[in-house]
Parts: sequence; C-alpha cells; structure tokens
Amino acid sequence: MNSARLVGVTAGVGLTCLWACWTIITRLGLETELLIFDLFALRLLVATVLVAPFLLVAKSWRGLGWGQYAVLGCLGGLPHTLMAYAALERTTVAHFSVFLYGMTPLLTAIAGYLLVRKKLDRRQLAGACIILSGIFALSFDAFQGGQGDVWLGNSMAVVSIALFAGYLVYAERWHISLGQSLIACTVLNALVYLPGWALFRAEAMLQVELSELLLQGGFQGVVPGILSFYIMTLATRNIGADMTALFFALIPIASAGLAVIVLGEQLSVAMLAGLLLTTAGIVTASLDLKKLKAKIMGANSVAVTGDDGIARVDG
Repeated sequence: MNSARLVGVTAGVGLTCLWACWTIITRLGLETELLIFDLFALRLLVATVLVAPFLLVAKSWRGLGWGQYAVLGCLGGLPHTLMAYAALERTTVAHFSVFLYGMTPLLTAIAGYLLVRKKLDRRQLAGACIILSGIFALSFDAFQGGQGDVWLGNSMAVVSIALFAGYLVYAERWHISLGQSLIACTVLNALVYLPGWALFRAEAMLQVELSELLLQGGFQGVVPGILSFYIMTLATRNIGADMTALFFALIPIASAGLAVIVLGEQLSVAMLAGLLLTTAGIVTASLDLKKLKAKIMGANSVAVTGDDGIARVDG
C-alpha cells in the first residue's frame, strides 16, 4: 500500500471512530445537567470562536446571497441539529445510528428528486430497499415492546436527516465551499441562537462541572464542524469518495458496539440483523462497485508499474 492510500485509509478509519465516539460522548452529556440546547450552544460557541477569524480574513462569505445562506443555515443548522440531539436523548444509540446515518443516502436521493428533479439510479433504489429492510429488522423489538419514546426519537432522527438531506442537495447544486458551509451552519446560527440561549441558560451553566463543559465543548465544537470536514477531505483526496463511503457505512455498527461497551446497551438478534442490513444498504446506495473494482485493480497494478505508474494512479 503506497503512502497516499495509507493516509486515506487511516483517515477513513478515523472518520468512523470520530463519529462513533461523538455519538457516545453526546449521549453521556445528555445524562448530565446539560440540555440539548446547551450542547448546541457549546457546539456553535466553540466552533465560531475557532473558525470565524479565518473566515473573515479569507472573506469566505463571497459567492452566495443572503437567501441562499438562510436556506443552508436552516437546513443544516439549528432545526437539524437540535432534532438530532433530541432523538439521541430518547432512543438507543443503535436505533439513532441506523435512522440517522442509514437514512442519509435514501433521504438525500429523495430530496434530490423532489428539490432539483435529480433522477434516482438503480443502485440508490436497491440500497434504499436494503436499508428499509434493516430498519424493519431493527424495529422488531421496539414493535414488540411498544416503546413509544424510542419511536418518538426515531421519528426525530428521520426529520433531522431529512432536513440535512435538503442541505446536501442545495450544497451540491450551489457548489458551496467549506468556508461558506461553516458560515451558514455555524457562524450565522451562532449569531441568531447564542444571545437567546445566554439570556435563559447562562446562570444554569454555573451548575455544570467545568470538566463536563470542556469535554462537551471540545467534542461538540470541534468534531462535527471542523475536524470531521478535514478528515473527510483527507480521506476523499487519497482514496476517493467511493471508498470513503465504506467508512461512513461502518458508523452505525461502530456506534452500537461502543454503546454496548460504554453505556451497557443490549443488542438483540433482530437489532444486530438491522445494523448489518443497514450497513449493506448504505454501501449499496453510496458505492459504485464498478469504479471501486477499477480503483482496486489500479492499486494492485501500482506494485508492478513503478514510480511512473504510481503517479498516474494517484492523479
């Protein structure tokens, strides 16, 4: 394996671990005095302090109108994030991971069709069917047990990712940059949200342990909005979007496995089947197997073509 591919694979593994750990840390935070509104405030506050100076110097806001920023900020910011936190507060990590990450390719494809008339291909339809079968299997225990709060959380996860799917569609259509994404989803949301939050919750923050504030502030502010973007870019540039999608597909299983170890959650046979089916569905919907096979064959040929071959494959 050449160095560029090693960097890409390492970044992909890091991406899976990063989001799985974020899910667990967030769930632990929700078991403290912190509310979902506090986690979102910490996320906006820390991220804005870190990125705003660079965005201002680079004048990253250029190229989009206020209307476009409003659409991106609403779809990828406050409603989507608060709904995700509320979902994780009410359901299990396994359910949350499947409904949030598993529904992403399905709802993004649907949003693309509804908003910009982007056609669905056979790979997306096949993946959607597998994902839905995984959700049905995962839900078997919840159906049997009549867990109303779990289903409320699952519904919130679907609403959250549906909003984010709309964001992804418009982000692709308008060719937004990383800086524009951070301005829309972080900086502008902070300007709107933080004053009201400080008015009603500032005093309550004095009751929260400093270590908890630092932990949640670090994870909420750095992982979703900054570090994940960097690692995803690193992975995509070195191993391509198709192989990076494989590591995204592993997030539900990694999150559920950590939840068993850290939170003591139980995985039934039906839930495990649901996780595996959903992972297979994400891979099917997101991955072009023909391109991946060609890329792997190209990678194998590197070993016998020498330095010139490496340059052509990596380029």
